[in-house]
Formats: sequence, structure tokens, C-alpha cells
Amino acid sequence: MLTETASLSQLASNIRVILIYLLCQTIKFVCVSSCVCVRSYLTPVRDEESESQRKARSRQARQSRRSTQLYEQILAENEKLKAQLRDTDLELADLKLQLEKATQRQERYADRSQLEMEKRERRALERKISEMEEELKMLPDLKADNQRLKDENGALIRVISKLSK
Repeated sequence: MLTETASLSQLASNIRVILIYLLCQTIKFVCVSSCVCVRSYLTPVRDEESESQRKARSRQARQSRRSTQLYEQILAENEKLKAQLRDTDLELADLKLQLEKATQRQERYADRSQLEMEKRERRALERKISEMEEELKMLPDLKADNQRLKDENGALIRVISKLSK
């Protein structure tokens, strides 16, 4: 029961507020007998809330246009950067391929030059071996010559010692 009374009193106060609002609205306009509405002599009251809302909407629209333009600019720049990145990646892949080919070429040349050096060394060693073999073949002759010279030397020493006595 108490709640019904409270809700009835609240309803009554709401009805009073609505009636006061309607009364204020009818005072602003006076209807003439020819059914043409004419403004009363009251000065028009600017609706501050609606003007601030209009300004807010206008500000929001400007910001939205600016942010849209900025977003489009950023997207365009992003696309340019992506294109540059793709180009750079392609260039990098090309340079890696060129580097790999160059190192393979260099390795082949190095292998070739190394093979040539090994061949030269082998030839030089073969020459030395053949020279040493020739010297080895001459060794018995040299030993024989050496022995002959020793014998002659000994004979000369004996002759000189007999002469000196």
C-alpha cells in the first residue's frame, strides 16, 4: 500500500511536469483566428544544448574527415613501403644469387689455380726426382773416380815423400 501511494505521488509529479512543459510550449505560440501561427512577443530563447550538440557533431565530422584523410594517406604510404620492401627483397635475392655464383666461380678458379699449382709442383718434383736418379746413376762412376783419385793422391804422396828424403 505504501508503495502504491509512492508510485501514485511520483506519477502525479510527472504529470505536473508534463503539463507545465505543454503550457510553456503553448505560450510561445499564439494561434490567430485565421489559423496562422504567429510568434508571441516573447524573445526567442536559444537552445544552448542543441547548439552545443550541433557544434559537437560538426567538430566530430571534421575530425572524422581529417582522420579519414590521414588514414588514406597512411594506407597509401603503407602500400608504397610494401612495394619498396618487395623490390628490396627481390634485389636482395638477386644479389644473393649473384654472390653465390661469384663464390662458385671463384672456387672453381681457385680449384683450377690450385690444380695448376699442384701440377707445377708435381712437375718440379718429377724433374728433381729424374735429376736425382741421373745423379744416382752417376754415383758408381763418381765413386770409382773418387777411388782412382785417392789412389793417385796416395801414389803422389809416396813419390813426394821419397823425393823429399
